[in-house]
Parts: sequence; structure tokens; C-alpha cells
Amino acid sequence: MLLDDGTPVPFDGAAFLAGGLRLLRPGQRVRIETEGEAAGLRVTLVTLQTF
Repeated sequence: MLLDDGTPVPFDGAAFLAGGLRLLRPGQRVRIETEGEAAGLRVTLVTLQTF
């Protein structure tokens, strides 16, 4: 996953299972929750961003 500033953040299947998302498209906006800092930062939850 890339943040708006281009920073890559690793994630695993558990992050998507927790948020109940399927079939995300490239460029789609999502809201994420993270855990850790710097090199240990990882995504723990992904949900659709709505406006």
C-alpha cells in the first residue's frame, strides 16, 4: 500500500479481513489504521474512504 506521499506501508491478509473489504482497485481511496513506527509500521485495518 502507498500513502499519498508515496511512502510504502506493508500489510497482510489479516488487515483486509478485519475491514471486510474485497476487490479494491488501484487508486481507490481507503482509510487505514496502523501499528508500529518507522520501519516497523504496518497496516492493521483497511476500510473504504467515503466523503
